[in-house]
Amino acid sequence: MTARLHRPAVLGVLVGLVVVGGWWQLLWQPQGAAVTAAHRQDAQATSDLVTVEQNVAHLKHLQTISATLATIEQHLSNAVPQSDELDQVLLSLNSLAQAAGVTVHSVSPSRPSAGTGGSLETMGVQLTGQGDYFAVQSFLDSLRASTRLIVVDSITEAPAGKVNSGQVSLTLSMHLFAGLAPPSAAAVRAETGPAPTTKPPTGIISGPVTKAKNAVNSLNARSSQLSSQANARGGP
Repeated sequence: MTARLHRPAVLGVLVGLVVVGGWWQLLWQPQGAAVTAAHRQDAQATSDLVTVEQNVAHLKHLQTISATLATIEQHLSNAVPQSDELDQVLLSLNSLAQAAGVTVHSVSPSRPSAGTGGSLETMGVQLTGQGDYFAVQSFLDSLRASTRLIVVDSITEAPAGKVNSGQVSLTLSMHLFAGLAPPSAAAVRAETGPAPTTKPPTGIISGPVTKAKNAVNSLNARSSQLSSQANARGGP
């Protein structure tokens, strides 16, 4: 008699377990997985949005300083041209010497030595001349202010001509660099074009930001919807 009374209770427990298992498999587990996936996508979209906004801020900063960068690049190109431009070097040295009042006796350039491992090539130049002390100093100051990068290796000055004539003989040993790639067309346009603005970027820059923001908003809405459905069906 007792065994017969226990059978309905056991059957009831089994039926309850089956119902709970079915509810878990059919309702709660898929909704819970969907909520987890939505949160994962939300986190990824938020991370993507932060990355895009950082990139946009960097691009806006580059846009603001683009004219300055282009000017620096142009100055570097003038200081270290793609070729040695020996004819321009000789004309420039002679012009600077004449303007300072120094008579150039000789200019002896050496054969350019090619750089190794992507380094720049160098060309040695030795110059001898004569002028009064202040003329020689003015010539050296002009070399220092030249747009071409010139590294002076040694300077020798000695009295020249008659005693107390004030004339100084100058021997100058220096070297120049060449082989730097010319500035890009975009850099030239940035330098000669209108000043950049700080307006918000548009087009290809604004597109990723808008897309990422829309994705985050959509995923947040979807996550809230799935959470509400899970709670309505007995979820936590």
